[in-house]
Amino acid sequence: MKHAPPPFFAAYTDVLRSALLFAKSSMRRNTRLMDNVRLVTALLDAVSGVPEALFAWDDANETPLRKKLEYYDSRYAKAENDFSLMKVYRKHVES
Repeated sequence: MKHAPPPFFAAYTDVLRSALLFAKSSMRRNTRLMDNVRLVTALLDAVSGVPEALFAWDDANETPLRKKLEYYDSRYAKAENDFSLMKVYRKHVES
Protein backbone atom coordinates (compact mmCIF):
# COMPACT_ATOMS: atom_id res chain seq x y z
CA MET A 1 0.00 0.00 0.00
CA LYS A 2 1.19 3.48 -0.84
CA HIS A 3 0.98 6.09 1.94
CA ALA A 4 0.21 9.74 1.32
CA PRO A 5 3.24 11.93 0.52
CA PRO A 6 4.51 13.92 3.54
CA PRO A 7 2.81 17.29 2.91
CA PHE A 8 -0.57 15.65 2.27
CA PHE A 9 -0.17 13.27 5.22
CA ALA A 10 0.61 16.22 7.50
CA ALA A 11 -2.22 18.32 6.06
CA TYR A 12 -4.90 15.68 6.33
CA THR A 13 -3.89 14.39 9.76
CA ASP A 14 -3.97 17.99 11.02
CA VAL A 15 -7.38 18.47 9.35
CA LEU A 16 -8.68 15.37 11.15
CA ARG A 17 -7.27 16.44 14.52
CA SER A 18 -8.64 19.96 14.17
CA ALA A 19 -12.04 18.75 12.92
CA LEU A 20 -12.45 16.34 15.81
CA LEU A 21 -11.52 18.98 18.39
CA PHE A 22 -13.90 21.50 16.81
CA ALA A 23 -16.71 18.92 16.67
CA LYS A 24 -16.19 18.05 20.32
CA SER A 25 -16.24 21.72 21.29
CA SER A 26 -19.35 22.42 19.19
CA MET A 27 -21.33 19.61 20.74
CA ARG A 28 -20.49 20.81 24.23
CA ARG A 29 -22.07 24.17 23.46
CA ASN A 30 -25.72 23.30 23.86
CA THR A 31 -27.08 26.75 23.05
CA ARG A 32 -28.28 25.86 19.54
CA LEU A 33 -28.30 22.08 19.60
CA MET A 34 -29.82 21.43 16.16
CA ASP A 35 -27.50 23.94 14.48
CA ASN A 36 -24.55 22.28 16.20
CA VAL A 37 -25.73 18.82 15.12
CA ARG A 38 -25.94 19.98 11.47
CA LEU A 39 -22.51 21.60 11.70
CA VAL A 40 -20.84 18.57 13.24
CA THR A 41 -22.56 16.17 10.83
CA ALA A 42 -21.29 18.21 7.87
CA LEU A 43 -17.83 18.39 9.40
CA LEU A 44 -17.61 14.65 9.95
CA ASP A 45 -18.87 14.03 6.42
CA ALA A 46 -16.14 16.33 5.05
CA VAL A 47 -13.36 14.36 6.75
CA SER A 48 -14.81 10.85 6.60
CA GLY A 49 -12.70 9.71 3.63
CA VAL A 50 -9.40 10.98 5.00
CA PRO A 51 -8.20 7.99 7.09
CA GLU A 52 -8.60 5.47 4.28
CA ALA A 53 -7.01 7.81 1.75
CA LEU A 54 -3.94 8.39 3.90
CA PHE A 55 -3.06 4.72 4.00
CA ALA A 56 -4.12 3.79 0.46
CA TRP A 57 -2.93 6.96 -1.26
CA ASP A 58 -3.78 7.57 -4.89
CA ASP A 59 -2.95 11.02 -6.28
CA ALA A 60 -6.25 10.99 -8.17
CA ASN A 61 -8.17 10.97 -4.86
CA GLU A 62 -6.58 14.14 -3.50
CA THR A 63 -8.80 16.49 -5.50
CA PRO A 64 -12.09 14.90 -4.33
CA LEU A 65 -10.83 14.94 -0.72
CA ARG A 66 -9.93 18.62 -0.97
CA LYS A 67 -13.27 19.44 -2.65
CA LYS A 68 -15.11 18.02 0.39
CA LEU A 69 -13.09 20.33 2.64
CA GLU A 70 -13.84 23.28 0.36
CA TYR A 71 -17.54 22.43 0.32
CA TYR A 72 -17.68 22.38 4.12
CA ASP A 73 -15.95 25.75 4.22
CA SER A 74 -18.32 27.21 1.62
CA ARG A 75 -21.24 26.41 3.91
CA TYR A 76 -19.81 27.02 7.38
CA ALA A 77 -16.62 29.11 7.20
CA LYS A 78 -18.12 32.39 6.04
CA ALA A 79 -16.35 34.78 8.42
CA GLU A 80 -12.59 35.18 8.85
CA ASN A 81 -12.67 33.74 12.39
CA ASP A 82 -14.87 30.72 11.57
CA PHE A 83 -13.29 27.28 11.78
CA SER A 84 -11.96 26.42 8.30
CA LEU A 85 -10.74 23.03 7.11
CA MET A 86 -8.89 24.64 4.19
CA LYS A 87 -6.97 26.98 6.51
CA VAL A 88 -5.69 23.92 8.34
CA TYR A 89 -4.91 22.16 5.04
CA ARG A 90 -3.07 25.18 3.61
CA LYS A 91 -0.68 25.27 6.58
CA HIS A 92 0.89 22.16 5.03
CA VAL A 93 0.09 22.21 1.31
CA GLU A 94 0.37 25.16 -1.02
CA SER A 95 -2.66 25.47 -3.31
